[in-house]
Amino acid sequence: MLLSKPNSTISICAYPRLHICLLDLSGKGYRRNGGVGFSVDAPSLKLKFSTSQHTDISVLRSFGFTEPEIVKLSSRLQKITTDLELCTGISLIDCGEIARHTGFGSGTAITLSCVEALLIANNHPIDKATLQQLSGRGGVSGIGINTYFDGGLVFDAGRVEDGQPFMPSGAIDTNFRLPISLVSMPMPSWKVGILTSADVQPLSSQAECQVFESVCPLSPQDVHEAVYHATFGVVSSALSHDFSTFCVAINTLQQCIWKRSEIAAFGDVITKTMSKLRDLGCDAVGLTSLGPSLYFLAKDFDQVCSRIRIAFPDARLIQTQPRNHGREITVV
Repeated sequence: MLLSKPNSTISICAYPRLHICLLDLSGKGYRRNGGVGFSVDAPSLKLKFSTSQHTDISVLRSFGFTEPEIVKLSSRLQKITTDLELCTGISLIDCGEIARHTGFGSGTAITLSCVEALLIANNHPIDKATLQQLSGRGGVSGIGINTYFDGGLVFDAGRVEDGQPFMPSGAIDTNFRLPISLVSMPMPSWKVGILTSADVQPLSSQAECQVFESVCPLSPQDVHEAVYHATFGVVSSALSHDFSTFCVAINTLQQCIWKRSEIAAFGDVITKTMSKLRDLGCDAVGLTSLGPSLYFLAKDFDQVCSRIRIAFPDARLIQTQPRNHGREITVV
């Protein structure tokens, strides 16, 4: 256990996750949501906290967080402080470079980092399940709340069906039992590219909610199709290091109703970009979470990236790889 002293600085480097697909959005099954995704090395989040008398995360205003988002997280941290009778607060000093609502799970990573920093500042015992529960995240997907600790590929079976409306994780305020992780395993060391177009704006929180409202509930047939490609395709091929089948499964999931609806929320711009990436030699192209960032894999990765850089000179292109370890914490 990391120990904090007065005037300590707590640094947490958290890593992004690529969310491949949600699975059961029918409202008629054993459980709801569930999904599959994996952690990558970049773009990482570098958060720095100092111990203080009162908790202050107002610096998030400078990093794309809305006032309601800051108020919601501040209230959660205050409730934890009160419930656990903590004496020391934290002040968030810096967040590095944050890309909000671009598909990397930054909201979950920052929430978990703030809760963990608060517990470290008070030398409070920490375990994974308790930290996950305190964070209030994982209401839609268990990917980010697991890759934060362990990295790798995660396949989760969601949480118990409760009949509530389907909505993004950040919009869920009700208490819920944590999703069940069925598979947590290292990813093969395949190179991964990430492209974020400069001319595509992230969906607003309201627009994300509208995607759920307009598409859900899905039919059982649609759910079964997505679960098949996720289990027999994505997870099985990752376990067997079968690159070609992994790519086929990723591409096929983009055609399933839920992923297709996420892509359609951006009009035709994401569809055209994905098509162009395939033309440039990508073997698999997918939208991570609700986007707008795209991830891709290619056998001839370096040459494909060179072609992409020429074709999309104004886009943000990241060359990375799967990460099979969780966040890194330093206390000084």
